[in-house]
Amino acid sequence: MNKLFSILFCLFTLISSAQNDIISEIEITGLKHTKQSFIKKILNVQRGNVLDTLSIQKDIRRLKRLMGIANAGYVITKNTDRNYKLVYQIEENLAIIPQANVWTVNEKISYSVGLYEYNLFGRNIKVGGFYQNNNFDSYGASFSAPYLFSKRLGLSLEYQNWTSQEPLYFDNLIANYKYNNEFFEVMGMYSINTRNSLALGVDLFTENYDFINGDDSLNLNELPLSLKQDKSMLKTVYTYDNLKYDYYLLSGFKSVLNLQAVATENNFDNLFLIGFNDFLFFKRFGLKGNFATRIRLGIASNIDSPFAPFAVDNNKH
Repeated sequence: MNKLFSILFCLFTLISSAQNDIISEIEITGLKHTKQSFIKKILNVQRGNVLDTLSIQKDIRRLKRLMGIANAGYVITKNTDRNYKLVYQIEENLAIIPQANVWTVNEKISYSVGLYEYNLFGRNIKVGGFYQNNNFDSYGASFSAPYLFSKRLGLSLEYQNWTSQEPLYFDNLIANYKYNNEFFEVMGMYSINTRNSLALGVDLFTENYDFINGDDSLNLNELPLSLKQDKSMLKTVYTYDNLKYDYYLLSGFKSVLNLQAVATENNFDNLFLIGFNDFLFFKRFGLKGNFATRIRLGIASNIDSPFAPFAVDNNKH
């Protein structure tokens, strides 16, 4: 009886699978610099899968978000009865992009220049660096490979030596310092699905403060004229991305939550917590118009410290 049941079950399974539309062939067109092996690595849909347009659309969403790809689409054609050919049609971006920016700080012209490769080795790897002068010299380099180990797991590395003029607050009085932050960061990156991703990492950095000037009422004998702090930070970043991509035009909503725990040794903030969330909203107008806005909400536990826990700066890398 059990043998008969097993035979009937197998027959039912074969009949059911035979009635499904199957993807018998997958082709990728339009590739010039991107490796076909990399694209196949990150696709969810594989040859032999049941034809499912929802799964294909998820792959298209992932492809459009790759830094080296401008746009992506797909075409389905019938090979034989219930066997279909799936073609992913890809348009690539120019991957090597220079950057330049000019602005004013305290009525003095500042500038930054950089060069980034967004599709290194044809595998969606970003590498590059920048130099900035805002009355002080700053520079940095970064490496980001979201799919380095698999279609979900990646790695990013960053080094920066950042210098700027920053205000510190002592009893409602302002003292301006030359601020230098030299840091190295390593983060693991995990793609949960096409809309949600998570990153976890560690920063090791050194902060230096050198007094420049301040309010006339400041008592310089009570201020640190020079201060050096070695710090470490554990951070996690959760990203929800529900943006729709049409070449460089964007629409929709994106949220980036950043949680940090900073450890140091001083009289102000030997251990404190930081949390902030960037809310980004994009709206298209007409054929070429694109509205974009960002709101940042944050909170930190270093209430009694003269050091600002975070800042919004459009010129900071």
